[in-house]
Order: sequence, then C-alpha cells, then structure tokens
Amino acid sequence: MAVTLRDISEKAGINTCSVSHVLNNHPRAMELKAETRERIRLTAQELGYFRNEIARSMATGRNDVIAFVSCDTGTWEYTGKKHIPYASVNLSSASAGIGVTSDDFQGTRDAVKYLAGLGHRRISYISNKSRLEFTVNRENGFIAGMKEHVSDSGK
Repeated sequence: MAVTLRDISEKAGINTCSVSHVLNNHPRAMELKAETRERIRLTAQELGYFRNEIARSMATGRNDVIAFVSCDTGTWEYTGKKHIPYASVNLSSASAGIGVTSDDFQGTRDAVKYLAGLGHRRISYISNKSRLEFTVNRENGFIAGMKEHVSDSGK
C-alpha cells in the first residue's frame, strides 16, 4: 500500500498540511524550521514515500507525468529500483508493475469488422516475414475477419 502524507505526519509528529507543503515545495514550507523540513523529508524517505502524480494532477488540474517506450527490458530494473510506477505491454515476463496484454487475433479481427462496417471492401494486411506468435495471431485474425465480414474476400 502506498505511503500517504498522513502516514508521514503521524510518524514525524507534524501536521499533514506542513508535510504537504514541504514535500510539494510550496513556498509556505520555508516558514517551518529547517530541522522540521529535514525531519519530514527523512521520514518520507524512510517510509518509501513517492508522490502519486495521478492524484496530484486531479487536485491541481496539471499533469507532470511523462511516459516513454522502450524495448530494453533492463528499463524495468531501473524503474523498479527508483519506485517509478510503470506498465509493460505484451511482455508477460515483467517482474513487477502493471502488465497489459492484447489479444492480437481478436484485435485484428475487430479492426477488419470495423472497416467493413464503414463500407470498406479492399482491406489489406501488411506485415514482415516474422513468424513470431503475435504476428501469426494478427494474420490469422485478419483472415478470419475478412472471411466473416467481407463477402468477396476470396476474389
């Protein structure tokens, strides 16, 4: 479970508002003694606190979240060690974080259905020569979608 400002407040013996000011670099934090600011920071570090950027963006109306895409699985170790939330897509070997997988067969089949529903009949599937599982599933989904939703797919 994530560490909250209240957790830090209780452990440090300092009110939650002051904890918030210090951890969010609010100008009012400078009204506190340097020792108090340092105690808040050390307590936050000790408890493993990191700011919930999604909650913060909802409260402030500003989003400072950045995203990046990497095929280097070593990136997971970097993000995990620094307590940076991350998600992996179609990579079931991720050791932590959120994992999202797609159904390549059904997704391609649904894409064909959508295009056919718009009236398109000459739909192409372009891929490389890879025989990886996801490319085979996508190709098979395309073929199934064409058979089901485009009547003249064999012509």
